[in-house]
Amino acid sequence: KKKKTEKNKPDGVDVSLPKDVNLVFDWDEPKAKNEAAAMDDAANYLRAIYRGVAKRSTRDAAVTEYSTGDGLTYAKTQIDAWIDGGWTATGTLRHYDATTRSTANGSSVEVAFCADAGKFFGKEVKTKKILTT
Repeated sequence: KKKKTEKNKPDGVDVSLPKDVNLVFDWDEPKAKNEAAAMDDAANYLRAIYRGVAKRSTRDAAVTEYSTGDGLTYAKTQIDAWIDGGWTATGTLRHYDATTRSTANGSSVEVAFCADAGKFFGKEVKTKKILTT
């Protein structure tokens, strides 16, 4: 297992989240190193998005470190929607049933997974009211 500091600063980039935001990645690491690295990066991409939500910025270093192209556009769209709504995130978002698929030449890996947001909510930034519906 990685130490907490390594998990919060992979590649030297801070992907730590507020204490009330818990992203759980409930999956087994694949044996292939490139697929394991892709899963780690997918988890860090999600951490980066919710760090951007918490920091109220699409310019956080984590966002630009873990996304490019369409992935960066998606991250910015998600973060901006939370900011524009006046919300931040709170609770536990569990990711599970992850699968990976490498391209034939091994240069790319697709990562897919399910997410359970049953305990993950928006929270109004101004009032701190948790939005459960």
